[in-house]
Amino acid sequence: MSHTLLDDVNIVIDTGSTLSLISADIVNKLNLPRQHTREPLNQLLKKDKQWHWTAECQEAFELLKNKLVTKPVSQLYDPKLPLHVFCNASQVAIGAILKQPDSSGNLHPVSYHSRTLRSYEKNYCITELECLAIVDALDKFYYYLHGKKFIIHTDHAALVWLKNVKNLRGRLFLWSLKLSMFDYEVKYLKRTANVEADMLSRHPTAQYIQHSVHLLELDEIKTHQNSENLYYSKYKKINDVLVLKKKNLFKIVVPFSLRRKVLQNAHEQFGHPGTQKMINLITTQYYWPHINQDISVFVKHCDVCQLNKKKRQKRFGLFQTVPPTDRPFEYLSIDTVGGFNYYNSTKKYLHLVIDHATRYVWAFPSKTETTETYANCLKQVFQIQVPTKLLSDRNGAFASSKFKRFLRNYSVKHLLTSSHHPQTNGKCERVNQSIVTKLKCKVNSSSTKTPWTKLLEQVINEYNLTPHSVTKFPPAYLLFGTLPYSPPLTQNQIYPSVEEARKLAKQNTIKYHDKN
Repeated sequence: MSHTLLDDVNIVIDTGSTLSLISADIVNKLNLPRQHTREPLNQLLKKDKQWHWTAECQEAFELLKNKLVTKPVSQLYDPKLPLHVFCNASQVAIGAILKQPDSSGNLHPVSYHSRTLRSYEKNYCITELECLAIVDALDKFYYYLHGKKFIIHTDHAALVWLKNVKNLRGRLFLWSLKLSMFDYEVKYLKRTANVEADMLSRHPTAQYIQHSVHLLELDEIKTHQNSENLYYSKYKKINDVLVLKKKNLFKIVVPFSLRRKVLQNAHEQFGHPGTQKMINLITTQYYWPHINQDISVFVKHCDVCQLNKKKRQKRFGLFQTVPPTDRPFEYLSIDTVGGFNYYNSTKKYLHLVIDHATRYVWAFPSKTETTETYANCLKQVFQIQVPTKLLSDRNGAFASSKFKRFLRNYSVKHLLTSSHHPQTNGKCERVNQSIVTKLKCKVNSSSTKTPWTKLLEQVINEYNLTPHSVTKFPPAYLLFGTLPYSPPLTQNQIYPSVEEARKLAKQNTIKYHDKN
């Protein structure tokens, strides 16, 4: 499967994908003569040289690719040597490599494995996909690994706790039972060091195979671009699609006939976001003249938004709020919204947990708002990571000795909002309004009587995947360092590294606080 995937790689389209190829550990171990193979590709990485794909580059690329898929590309398994499993996942596929040290002590591939995701697996969250990659790899390499101690390397930090966490539920619980038959240790590996498994799961050309993009189909874009005869000296063609390079990002040029469709798809699929969120969402991948003005006009004239959204104005005075932070799980807030029993469901409460650094939201529908209910909600969040502090209002359940004991068991410091001043927990209050508004839009625009609990998951996913109007980044990216979708035509990073993004998000939050 991995050989087939590499064989299907036909083009390298930017500096990032060039580096991904020639920096792969397996390429370095082939010991190929530089003047005949890697040198044309190495030239593309020089800072003072413009990136240009020549015939020599293509020849070097084809030779490297052939070497990667021509036997022998791996060493024989030795039962006496240590074992290392490298895993990775994307929204397209999962991949893994089994390695052992060679005579020089360097890790060398023994076996490869990758496969595309099944339709239902594409609905998994990031943590579940990365865990699936591990489970699938151990199943594939079972006869190598069973009865031996080995190390699992993953670039998803949340999985380091997998072996020790308690009270797992659902598929994570079933997978933990399956993994319990193995003697393993999980180690975190930066994504930049997990190049080979990363290539098996998310090589930039994988997005060409899908022939679809974020909001439009590629074939549809090509047809409309050709019919309108778009021309501009700075436009380029990649895979027969017109793009414009702005700030090192290739953006698809949207013809006039498709612009309203882009606006409608983005607005409806992501829960009727406001103007700034729509701009952040669309302009990272698409371009047309006066795009920001068109987005603003579209949002202002949305009937659903006008019926369901409240107008907000600045308030006078100073309020004491939780200070901005760039560390996920330093501060979590929890709050409850009631009155949902009229929306085709017996559950009338919505419990929301928000991470202050990333604005990531977890949501739990419920029939009650008791101490046990809140504890069960928080346990699910704590499976990812236990926070330092938890902020809540002075609801009786939160003030109970039982809830305080629950937090003490996890060593979580409990902060309570000031009496008669819910603005202390302003992030949760604002998220409450946003989620409730999006739910109302979904319910009122639905032609069927769908229970609000069914629509909730979609609303939360839309919220977490949409760039936040304050931080300018999607909450899911700030928390997990990745997104379930890839840029449509290029390996270029839409966002900086997650560490840099968190710092920028904090700076943007401080600016927003000072302004308001």
